[in-house]
Amino acid sequence: MKKDLKSLEQYYKRQEYQEGINWLLENKDSIPSGLFHYNLGTFYSKKEDFAAGRYNFEKAIKEGFVNTQVYHNLEITKQALNVTDISNSKNFVDKSTNYLLSIPQDTYLLFSLLILLIVLILNRLKIFKNYIIVTILLLVSFLPLAFKKIYLDKLEYAINLHEANLYEGPSSVFAERGVLKPGTKVIIGQRNGDWLFIKSPLLLAGWVNKKDMALY
Repeated sequence: MKKDLKSLEQYYKRQEYQEGINWLLENKDSIPSGLFHYNLGTFYSKKEDFAAGRYNFEKAIKEGFVNTQVYHNLEITKQALNVTDISNSKNFVDKSTNYLLSIPQDTYLLFSLLILLIVLILNRLKIFKNYIIVTILLLVSFLPLAFKKIYLDKLEYAINLHEANLYEGPSSVFAERGVLKPGTKVIIGQRNGDWLFIKSPLLLAGWVNKKDMALY
């Protein structure tokens, strides 16, 4: 793998960014998904296609490729795009959702295990003598992880790679509500054929055509 990535490194040094993108797409199956999207995001960003760059950085993080560099590159890309979306919405619900989504799964697991440990210690010290209470607390300890698995992981994100029209209903016959700037990150709600409803951020609630969105 390291030997193969040397070719990619040379494209980067020579500023042959489109060639690097082509090489990545041709060798996608031999590269771990997170690493693939991270490198693809880097090359797109160097080409100043920041919407595609952001999509791939976000995808890399979702695939578990998490380190300082990918977050750094993502922040630079977001600054270049300068769009209003779930990541910088001032709405409380949007901000809360975005914050919860930014927490790694390992943190939810750790939190659940910590609560479980505390409950077991308290039970060992006979703080709680009622077994029903102990059982309820044991179940509660798994709520953070269950919330992550059952709700947060089921949310479907999308980023539009190009400018997209926002409509009041699932068809272009409906009145336009505005325009999504390239690189806008949203959460998708219901679907209707080829149309997707943006449920978050609330400011951008409306329908967009699936062909305009990169889902992940």
